[in-house]
Amino acid sequence: MDLPTQTVARLPWNNALINDGRGADTVAQMTADAPATVDPRALPDARVNIVLLYPGLNDPMKGATPQDLLALVRAYCEARRAAGFKVCVLTVLPCATPALDAARRSFNLLLRSAWPEFADELVDLTASNIIGKPGASFDHTYYADRTHLSDRGVEIAAIVIAPRLKTMIEASAPRPEAAGYSFVLDRAPDTVPDTTIDAAGPAAGFGGLGDGVWYFHVRAVGGDGTGSSTLTRALRVDTSPPETFSTPSLTWRYGKIKRLAFTIADTVPGSPSAVVRITITDRFGRRAARFVLPDIPVNVELTEMLPCPLPRGVYSLTISTTDAAGNRQTVPTVGRIVVR
Repeated sequence: MDLPTQTVARLPWNNALINDGRGADTVAQMTADAPATVDPRALPDARVNIVLLYPGLNDPMKGATPQDLLALVRAYCEARRAAGFKVCVLTVLPCATPALDAARRSFNLLLRSAWPEFADELVDLTASNIIGKPGASFDHTYYADRTHLSDRGVEIAAIVIAPRLKTMIEASAPRPEAAGYSFVLDRAPDTVPDTTIDAAGPAAGFGGLGDGVWYFHVRAVGGDGTGSSTLTRALRVDTSPPETFSTPSLTWRYGKIKRLAFTIADTVPGSPSAVVRITITDRFGRRAARFVLPDIPVNVELTEMLPCPLPRGVYSLTISTTDAAGNRQTVPTVGRIVVR
């Protein structure tokens, strides 16, 4: 069963489904086709019309950069919203081609930051520790061909997507105006606030929170004192900087591919990934190479291939990491490289 069908089957209402996906299409082609293939299919009597967009990697395969792909996704989403749709966009799952997977990671990092500007919801499929983890595409239980999901992988993706679509549909229902809001912030995932109004408007502020996962629970309270269902959102507080561990002394062969093994340790990761900056300087302190690696998994030993044809000599290595919450490594990791 395909992903749209699997997803809709997990929703509790009668939903009309139109699958406009075509495997080889780029986002650029979908944008060009959508005024004829998608927009006329909006149902005027529906509670809400939703477009679910999976960008895929067809555009990068044809030369698009991660920034290009983000611009294409933005244009597609803005056009669908202008046509009356709500838009839910998905992050892109791993693939087995190293260059494409690097582009995918960079795009996902951009999308996680920018999506509120042009979409109504984001589903981060890469947050799944089964189908979204690094190297997941090599697991034939969940991937059919190291790029596309198997039936079991599709089932997991549908389980991740359906609750977000359910929230979008529920949020579209007409509701009476609230007299105020009752809320609780705690460590429990299933707290139900009482009907005492804590704030007249839809805003709340908190300070002095410790690191880790918190849950914000909120209910609208009507003028008659009745409360709505509870909306709960998990919040990750991360004030702890990451550390990077690598071999302090490396020997590289001149003219060979340079490999650097390292581990990002983040005791309270607000995200499964971080941004790594690598700088190599010569013995005079001049920069010989610099790399910025986005969307690098934390708490996992990794080996990155660095395209830097360094001449023979002795170099200094500096590694600095910034986690998803913006915490930067306090003291950069330093090392020594000898190219023979």
